[in-house]
Amino acid sequence: VFCIDTRSDLMRNRLEAINNYPTFGFPGFFGLPLRFHDDNDYGNYNACPIILEPKHDMTLTSSNKNISKIIIELNQILSDLKNKQSSSFVFAELAGAFLGLMIILQNTLTQVFRLIKPKLDSKLQNLKSKQYADKNILSGISLQDQILYASTSLKILGMVKDFAPQVVFCGHGSSTRNNPFAASLDCGACGGHHGVYNASVLAQILNNPKVREILKTDDIYIDPQSKFFAASHDTTIDQLTLVDPNHEASTELKSDLGAISTQLGLSKSLDWSETRPEWGLARNAMMVIGPRRITQGLDLDSRSFLQSYEPELDNDGTFLEILLTAPMLVANMINMQYFFSTNDNDVLGSFSKPYHNVVGGFGVTKGNSSDLQLGLPLQSVNISEDELYHEPLRLNVFVYADPILTQKIINKHNKLQNLIFNNWLKFHLINCNDNKIYTIDKRGYFYGINN
Repeated sequence: VFCIDTRSDLMRNRLEAINNYPTFGFPGFFGLPLRFHDDNDYGNYNACPIILEPKHDMTLTSSNKNISKIIIELNQILSDLKNKQSSSFVFAELAGAFLGLMIILQNTLTQVFRLIKPKLDSKLQNLKSKQYADKNILSGISLQDQILYASTSLKILGMVKDFAPQVVFCGHGSSTRNNPFAASLDCGACGGHHGVYNASVLAQILNNPKVREILKTDDIYIDPQSKFFAASHDTTIDQLTLVDPNHEASTELKSDLGAISTQLGLSKSLDWSETRPEWGLARNAMMVIGPRRITQGLDLDSRSFLQSYEPELDNDGTFLEILLTAPMLVANMINMQYFFSTNDNDVLGSFSKPYHNVVGGFGVTKGNSSDLQLGLPLQSVNISEDELYHEPLRLNVFVYADPILTQKIINKHNKLQNLIFNNWLKFHLINCNDNKIYTIDKRGYFYGINN
């Protein structure tokens, strides 16, 4: 189960081709409205879409608390020195020479690392796996809430019986360095953070025997032998790492995940000569809400948000309403971010990164005297200064569902009517009853594109 992120499409195709794995798409926060406190990495952050409020506080604790405390204190000192008006210029003067030498050293080591890249990548991935495994990340969620989240997620995915022996939830993030726009490259459904911890929480919930037993009363039957795991997808280098603290995953699964990962290596993401870490979700153009069978085998060129949905498990449209008022809105926000940043990057984007000054940790200016910039930098949407990489297209949404239920949901929500009827996105319906494609007019009625 991957995030609906456009960058998941390539990995899903590879998995399906290598060993006939069924794959699914679900927003990368996996239906869990969580807030994390992470001693090592981000501090406090909301790991859910910005349109939701987190309901559960989770604490990520390192296996070595003394080292964590030292790291936190050092990071805080450096942050204060760099960002406070009274010390920022003095810090640059005093530390500039030392940090310049560090850059030279890092560049030199990166070139050496490339010679031993396969071994280095293996070591770094093992370290990351241990880091995730050492953190106790399931606490503070009542049994009742665990059952609610498990039931909703599984029914939207269409997973209610005949579970595989091994089920993997794959969160994603991006490896970048010295990048003020790093959040735009991580999981949008997790508020611009890595989704691996959400994946780990849901896997632990579904491994809970009490949850499984109660789910039977909701017509969800998980085989006793089925085990749930989390995985991390590094989108910078298209690499998958299984998070398996108990080493229960099969050798075949581990081998297949390694086989579909690219050979770019983590050393590439640390190379200071790489001017762009990645284009992220650039070129996104479409969203499909429906079963995998309607897109499987198609070359969508990693330009589509793919959300799993089985209409036969949603007789009253409850799950479809969730998908249209949450994941579709977030996908549209991402599409608009790239759309406007491409159409007028100087005003609605943030121009070229070499001119940026980070202000207060919350924005950038061009040089020393501009307004705060609103969108993505030129490097995120262009190949060169004059050549576009992203095509500024409004999102085309294809929904595989019943037209009557879909029409009722759209008529119920003003925010959907505003997006659809004002052409901020292009809405199409694939009628699950006859497989014909329909589009919608401004009165809210569907009419056929083909017969």
